[in-house]
Amino acid sequence: MYNNIIGSKYESVKDLDIKEIAKLIRQDLKKFKDCKFKVNIQRFANGQSLWIKVIKCDLMKILNDRLNPIFEKEIEDIINQYNFDKSHPQSDYFHVNFYSHIMLDLKEGKAWLNI
Repeated sequence: MYNNIIGSKYESVKDLDIKEIAKLIRQDLKKFKDCKFKVNIQRFANGQSLWIKVIKCDLMKILNDRLNPIFEKEIEDIINQYNFDKSHPQSDYFHVNFYSHIMLDLKEGKAWLNI
């Protein structure tokens, strides 16, 4: 079965470069006033990625050197608003606007959390 997921804000950003989408996501992440994020992009052959680095955060959002799953889901939901996924993993077919990754980095390179 193919995924057919289209984020609620995708139509308004589908013609934007990943750099512009990253700026919009930075703005949305500002709702977490007790946290600080770095948002970076990566371009590669036939694709692009968005990296969210959590560099400062309320300790209630961190459990055993990992993000609290509820907080991580909130970040994922923000990212996914700007993305689409028409992938079919069983046949090794991947088609997304961008790949996304969340990294907890309170002390430079502590834990990696991939979406």
